[in-house]
Amino acid sequence: MSDAVAARLRAKGTGEADLATLERCLDLYARDMLSEARMNRIASGIGRLTRCGSQPEALELPELPKGLRAGRKPAI
Repeated sequence: MSDAVAARLRAKGTGEADLATLERCLDLYARDMLSEARMNRIASGIGRLTRCGSQPEALELPELPKGLRAGRKPAI
């Protein structure tokens, strides 16, 4: 979380304990997104959605979480 985001949250009344909890959750989420298990689930889901029947190539796997985050960002 950037300092600017933390400052905005503090200005809205967010306490330090809540900010620390949010930071831990974001860190956990980031580590999960880079895990091999998550990459395999994402690849499998993309295969089902596109109905192409093939898994993404190994070199494409690191790009999958970026696409997932980009797709979710407008919903946040």
